[in-house]
Amino acid sequence: MATDTDVYWRKFSWKAKGRKLLMVCNYPASLKVDRLDLTTMLILNNAMDMGFGSVVIANLFTRPVKSPRDKVLEEAFSEDSMAELVAQSKTVDQVIIGIGSLINKSKTAKFRLDEYQQLMTKTKIDVKMLVSPETKKPNHPLALQRESWALV
Repeated sequence: MATDTDVYWRKFSWKAKGRKLLMVCNYPASLKVDRLDLTTMLILNNAMDMGFGSVVIANLFTRPVKSPRDKVLEEAFSEDSMAELVAQSKTVDQVIIGIGSLINKSKTAKFRLDEYQQLMTKTKIDVKMLVSPETKKPNHPLALQRESWALV
């Protein structure tokens, strides 16, 4: 779902009866939803490798961000974006959070992630964090482009 200023999520499906994944990332690379960026391709490839039949790639922040500083991030999402993220989460079998170290660098990102996780505790959806297989620290799909994914 996208508007002129926001990209909430994009859905890709290749197996109608397959398990459904929601991948939560930081923010869209651009407002052009008809283009596949490297992050999207990595997510699609790994989702297929993990046996999913579809994936929704959702954004913690719905507007493209050039410099992820708190002041910028405070204005990088629409008012209804959290409700939409939770609604999409309820349509899948598993959620993977792949936002990397942004939560360590930004109080705004940490607050948004905490808010999302609190809302998700009320559901019975399997929520995992994408981490480095070696360090077990949160990772973004781009950071793991030559490694297998580990989830905690």
